[in-house]
Amino acid sequence: REGVRAVGAQAGAVLFREAEDALTLAAFEGYAPESLARWSRVPIVSGTPVAEAVRRGEVVWVPSRREMLGR
Repeated sequence: REGVRAVGAQAGAVLFREAEDALTLAAFEGYAPESLARWSRVPIVSGTPVAEAVRRGEVVWVPSRREMLGR
């Protein structure tokens, strides 16, 4: 919650690297729980911003919902 507020976001999630090839959802804020089923496990090779951030080793900001949906 605090992280979402700190950056002025409407929603956010925390994922951790449980395995070499995937991230696992640990916590979220601002999302309906039923909308997160596809985020419970995210392959590192996926095109998602969170997987991209892990591969690049840096933060990936998505400035709008529209841009996020277009990824």
